[in-house]
This record gives sequence, C-alpha cells and structure tokens, in this order.
Amino acid sequence: MKVKGILPALVLSGVTALRGGAMADVIAVNGDTTLEGGWGLFQQVCPHAPLEVLVSDAAVYQDIVSIPSSLGDVALDPVHSVREVGSGWATWSHDYTGQLFFVILDQATYTMPPGTGAFDAYAEPGPFMWITFKITAYASDGTSATIEKEVHGDHGASHFGFYTTGGAELTTVIVDVLGQYSWAIGELRLAPVSCPGDTTGDGVVDVLDLLDVLAAWGSRA
Repeated sequence: MKVKGILPALVLSGVTALRGGAMADVIAVNGDTTLEGGWGLFQQVCPHAPLEVLVSDAAVYQDIVSIPSSLGDVALDPVHSVREVGSGWATWSHDYTGQLFFVILDQATYTMPPGTGAFDAYAEPGPFMWITFKITAYASDGTSATIEKEVHGDHGASHFGFYTTGGAELTTVIVDVLGQYSWAIGELRLAPVSCPGDTTGDGVVDVLDLLDVLAAWGSRA
C-alpha cells in the first residue's frame, strides 16, 4: 500500500498521513482491513467529532443517489445499489455483515454536505484479485490529498479516511478503481468541522459547551 501526493508522507502513531498542500488542510489516513486499524485508528487521530455512521433507509437492491446525515445528504454520483454482505455481496472484513453500496463504474464522487470536517469508509473490489484504488479528497481551500492502495476482493475491505485542519471543510471525495471493475463501499462515517471551544463536538459553540466545561471543572485527566 502507498500514499501519494504533493509532499512526502508523514508517519505518526501508525498513521500514514499526507499533507495535501502548503496549508496542510487535508490529512489522509491509510487504514487496513481490521476494525482497530481502520475505524479505530481514524477515530484516534481525527480532530473532528462525533463521527456519525451513515445508513440508508433503502431496501437491498434499491438504487440511491444520496445518503442522509445530520449535516445533510452525501450526494452519490453515479447511482449506487444497496447491498448487504451475504445478500448481493459475498465478502467483507472484521465480521461486518451490514449495509453496503455497490458501484459498477470505475469512478464515484461523494459530495459532502456543508460543514463536513472528516469522512472515512471501507472499500472492496468485486473480483477476487488485487485491484488498485485511488482515492482523493478535496477541501474548500483547494487543497487535496490522495491515497493509492491495492485491495483484494477476497482479502477483506480496506479502510481509508480524510480529515481537514485549519478550519477548512471537506467538499468532495473521489474514488477511482483503476480498471473496469465492480466494487462496493461501506461503513461510511463523517464528522462536522470542529470549532475552538466546541467541547461537545456538535460543530457549534454554545451554552452546552459551557455546561460541559463547568461539569469538568477541577477534575484531572
């Protein structure tokens, strides 16, 4: 697996992170097929919270063009077909058996709702062979970061994630599968951009943050 981009990669606490421009506003996290090395790892390093799991209310085999979230819909291009492990999709990883989103074309674009600070997911090709995934995230200030990795259709879905720094918003994530292969993405999560003083992680600074600080007053970490 490798991470490519404008500047050399940085390795921090087991995270392969890439600074995607002069302002370093997009960080790419190249996870593995496990829950600890994917979701868990991303949650440890991502400065934005809470990370919300995205689920569609569509039935299996139904086509969808968006997935709802508390920030707004994540728009999908092209249309994705809802599948489940064991119902339209054969394998996944880390014992996950839930909802997936199937894609036939070799590229898909995920347009984030306003205020998005982080996005992560797992992806796996349909064929039982090594397929190259190239995943690029773009921020509101024009910076970007790219992960390029080999994923095997019978070795488990592999994790990827991106988050912003410096107050930028994550606007778009594009997944390119190098070759005309079917594939699926699942276990999508996103989080709002964190604000200074936002101790509750809900994306705003208000009386709830003050109450949170008062509740912890005098305590020690």
